[in-house]
Amino acid sequence: MRTAGFHMPRQPKIALIWILSIGAWVAIQMSYILVHQLSDVPLELNLLHVFLSVIDDTFTNHILWELSLNAILLFSCLVLCKHLIQQAKLYRQWNSYLLSKKNNEMTKKLTEILNHESLRIEVVSEPKLMAMTIGFWKPRIILSSGMMNRFSKDELGAIVYHELYHYKHRHPLQHFVLTIIAECLAFLPIVKGLVQYYKVWMELLADRYAIYRAGSEYHLAQVLITILRSEKSYKYAHGVHLAKESVNYRLQQLLDPHSSVHMPIFEWKSLLPSTIVLIFMLVIIILGCI
Repeated sequence: MRTAGFHMPRQPKIALIWILSIGAWVAIQMSYILVHQLSDVPLELNLLHVFLSVIDDTFTNHILWELSLNAILLFSCLVLCKHLIQQAKLYRQWNSYLLSKKNNEMTKKLTEILNHESLRIEVVSEPKLMAMTIGFWKPRIILSSGMMNRFSKDELGAIVYHELYHYKHRHPLQHFVLTIIAECLAFLPIVKGLVQYYKVWMELLADRYAIYRAGSEYHLAQVLITILRSEKSYKYAHGVHLAKESVNYRLQQLLDPHSSVHMPIFEWKSLLPSTIVLIFMLVIIILGCI
C-alpha cells in the first residue's frame, strides 16, 4: 500500500498533543485526590466500614473543597463507566448484525475488484448507503450492498481508500478514546473543542488519502454528495462513518484540494472557564485543602 508522499499536517498533531496533555494532567490530579483522601481512611477488610469512613471523612474535613473535587472525580468515573457499558452493548449488537447480514458473495466480488492484500473488508446485505470502519484491535471495513449496487468500480475504490486511512490508523479506537476524554472532562469545554477539531481532521485526512490514492477528487466528491442526499442517522458501535463529520469542510476540500482549510482549533469562549477549573484544582492540591 502506497503511503510515501502523504503525511499528517501539523494542526491535528498539535490538537492531539493538547488533548492528551490536558487529559494526563487532570488524571494525575484526580489520582492524587483519590490517594490522598484514602490515606485518611483506615483500611479494613470490611468494605462497608471503609465506605462509611470515606463518607464521614468527606463531610467532616474541608467540606466545600472536598465535595467540589469529589464531585468532579465522581462525575468522570460515572461517565467512563457509562461509555464502557454502552460500548459493550453496542459491540454485541454490531456483531449480531454482521452475522445476520454478512453477504459472502458480494464480499468476494468486492475483494476481487479492489485486490487489496490482507485487508479485512466485508459487505453486509443492507439497502441503505453505509461505509464505515469498525473495531479497536482488528479493524474491519464494512460496506453495505446498497453501496455496491449504487456506485461504480472507481467510486467504490474511492470509498475504500477513504476507509483504508481510518483502518490503517486505528481511527475507531482513537474516536472512542477521544470521545471518552471529552465526555469525562466535560467540565473543561476546551477539551471538547479540541476533540471535535481532531475528529474533523480524521475525515479530512481520510479524504486526502483517498484523493492521493485515486489520483482525483472527482469520484469521492460524487460519492459524498450522493450520500448526503440520502443519508439518515444510524447508531452503531463506535466506528468511523464515511459522511458523518464536518461536511462543509470536506466539501470545501474536495472542491479545491489545493486550498488551505481554515478551521478554528477551539472556541475562545471555552478557554476562560477551562483555565479557571484547572487553576482551581491545582491550587486546592497545592494548599492541601482536601
